[in-house]
Parts: sequence; structure tokens; C-alpha cells
Amino acid sequence: PAQADTAIFYSISNAQRGLAGISFGGFLIKRVAELLQAEFPKLKAFATLSPIPGFRAWLDEGVEVGALAPETWAALRAVGAGDPDALKSRLAAPDWASDGTGEPFKAALLRLGARYLLEARREGTRARDPVAHFHLSNGARMERLNWMGDRSPKGIGESCGLMINYLYR
Repeated sequence: PAQADTAIFYSISNAQRGLAGISFGGFLIKRVAELLQAEFPKLKAFATLSPIPGFRAWLDEGVEVGALAPETWAALRAVGAGDPDALKSRLAAPDWASDGTGEPFKAALLRLGARYLLEARREGTRARDPVAHFHLSNGARMERLNWMGDRSPKGIGESCGLMINYLYR
């Protein structure tokens, strides 16, 4: 611990519905970072491992053919998902991530996940994903997408297993 230079926080959303809209998360992140840095002075980087809860819903609204390179569609054809409707149908199967055919989805879903996080908006400028909006509006930057970071049924259902690291400086 004395040599640690990075702290990773596992990101969660508000556990209590009554707290929705109350922004104390930014305060908590800053306070915890201060306390950790006081105890471990070599800490310089603070990041999260965060879910992407709106990704699957966005995918279900429709993927454009132009969203992926032709070679990616060709790889998806090998697992029965070679067009937007087939991809949506294949991802609806409960076992797509664990039946041995999930790997061809990796390039496509990482690319689509990045596109969702970078381009999907609500109310004009706000990130559509609520977790992304929270971290980006509290000074973080998107650092890395993690393939199959959350293999739980909820993680597969909400984000196709993707998670993201948000980095705070």
C-alpha cells in the first residue's frame, strides 16, 4: 500500500430513489480522494470502474449499418448477427456472452460502446448515460472500455458486459 500510486473506485448509482437529483457524489469522490491521499501520499491517479447502464437500451433502439466497418459485420455474420436486426436479436439471447460465441462481438460492442458514450446525448449536451454524465460533469475523463467487465445478468442485460474506467486527475 505504501507504494500505491492509483486508487480505483467501483462506481455505483444512487441506492435510494429519494436521493435522485441530489448531487453529493462529486463531494464524496473529492473527500475520499483527499483522505486516501493523506494516508497514501504517492496516490496521484483516481479512477472508477463504472457500469454503462444505458448502452443496451440505446443499442435496442437501432444500430446503423454505417456504425461498424464491413469487416466487423462479416465477423458478426459468422455468429448469426451480420446486420443490425440480427445483432439485436442475437444480443437478446440470454447466453450470447457465455456460449462460446461472444468473442466476435468484442470489436463491434467496444466500438458501439465508445460511440454511445461519445455521441449519445439527452437535453442537447448532457451525456445520455447517467453514470457517464455524473463522472464527466465531476471532472473525469473517459479512459478505457473494459470488455466483459461485468458478466452478471444485470451487466450483460444493461451494458452487454462493458464497463468503463473514468479517470480523475
